[in-house]
Amino acid sequence: MSDAGGKSVLTHYHAVLAAAPLICAGLAVLILEHRPPLARRVKAALVALAFVLWGADKLLPAGPGATVIGDVVIILFTLDVAWLLAERLRGAAV
Repeated sequence: MSDAGGKSVLTHYHAVLAAAPLICAGLAVLILEHRPPLARRVKAALVALAFVLWGADKLLPAGPGATVIGDVVIILFTLDVAWLLAERLRGAAV
């Protein structure tokens, strides 16, 4: 099944179904982690941004913009893991 432009309607629905839970996860992180301390709010904002961008990336057509957003998502998740490891190492050193 195609739309007037020849694009598969199922492809569009698949993109929306793939994006929706990612965007919802990002929003949930923001809602649940809105209290101090500041470091925790910043970390939550980075993770939320990563999920929302990942969801947005699913809705974009392939191209340079989608590639850049995908790269930013990877960087944000990598920062989150690095932050987590640093916290664990600091806790182990005490």
